[in-house]
Amino acid sequence: MSHDAGYLRLMRLASGFRESKIILAANEFDLFTALSGKRLRAGEVAEAAQADARAVAIIMDALSAMGFLIKEDGLYRNSETAERFLVKGKPDYKGYLLKFMNRLWRHWDRFEETIRTGTADLGADLPSQATREYSQIYIRAMDNVGRERAERAAKKLDISNVRKMLDIAGGAATYSIAFAKENPRLSSVVLDLPFPLEVAAENIEENGLSDRISTRVGSYWESEYEPEYDLVLISQVIHGLSY
Repeated sequence: MSHDAGYLRLMRLASGFRESKIILAANEFDLFTALSGKRLRAGEVAEAAQADARAVAIIMDALSAMGFLIKEDGLYRNSETAERFLVKGKPDYKGYLLKFMNRLWRHWDRFEETIRTGTADLGADLPSQATREYSQIYIRAMDNVGRERAERAAKKLDISNVRKMLDIAGGAATYSIAFAKENPRLSSVVLDLPFPLEVAAENIEENGLSDRISTRVGSYWESEYEPEYDLVLISQVIHGLSY
C-alpha cells in the first residue's frame, strides 16, 4: 500500500521533535564552536565538549545527514549555515536563541496537562524566569533576534538630534548600542531588572560604549521617568502583556 502525500506530511510533522532535539542538543554542547574552521574526528569534538565519544559520533552523523555538518574521510567540519549561525563569537550567532528554545522544551513536554487543566504546570523542576541562568539565556536570545532590527531602526529613525535616551526594559542594551553607534553624540540609560542588566553591561563593554551607555535597575511598572530625555524607547515588551 503506497503512502500518499498527506500521510507523509503527517509523519514528518509528528516526528519533527527528533531533528529539533538533535540540533538543540548539539548547540547546547557547543559542538559547532569546537569545529569552527577545523576538520576534526568525533572523538576530538567529544573531548572538547566533555561528552561521551560514541554519543557525539552518533549525533554528528545525524547532523551530517541533516546538512549542518560535512563528513569526509571520518573528519567533520561545519556547513556554511552552521559556521555562520552556530559558532560563538560570529556576528550572526544565534546559539542563545536555540538555548532558550531548549529550555522551553520541558514546558512543551507538559502540553497535554495544560490542555486538560487550562493552566500551565510550572513545577519546581521546570526553569524559572526568576533564575539568573534562565533570565540571561532569554535576554541573550532576544539579543540574537534583535540586533539586526535595532540596526535597521537606528538607521530608519531620525536620531540626529538625540543627546540623551532612556531605554526602558532594554534587556541586553541591543537598541542602545545600535543607536549609540549610529549617533556618536548620543548617550543612553538602560532600565531593566538586575539579571538582564548583567548581560547589558557585558555587551556595552564589548562594544566599547561604557562611557556613553549606563544601566539602571528598575521595573517599567514602578519606575519614575525624569523629563530630561530626548528619546524614551520601549521595545519588545508590550506584546507580552495580557492587559
